[in-house]
Amino acid sequence: MEQQSDIIKEIIALKDKFNSDEQIEAFKEVAENVRKFEEITTQKSEELRKELRMLNRKLTTIKAGVKKSTDKNEPNFNDLIAKHEREKFELDELNAQLEMEEKYPLFTESVIYNFS
Repeated sequence: MEQQSDIIKEIIALKDKFNSDEQIEAFKEVAENVRKFEEITTQKSEELRKELRMLNRKLTTIKAGVKKSTDKNEPNFNDLIAKHEREKFELDELNAQLEMEEKYPLFTESVIYNFS
């Protein structure tokens, strides 16, 4: 029982020690400094976020500009393929005509003569 009363006395002494006006003021001062620090940190963090967003927008704009200028300078490969296929087809037709004229010179002359 005596041990319990000693513990209770010690608890009361500690309570009185931490409830003193000096301690309360120290805690208030620390809490105020922590609040100010958090406020400054939050403000800096927000400024950095804004700057990062701005830089991200600039980067996106630059990338878009690079793509546009490149697209204008680069030929469309599908168009080039189609163009070469048309040219190949026309050359094949001309080649077939020339071969026909070589094999059947009189036939082609008579066809030309009849159509003239």
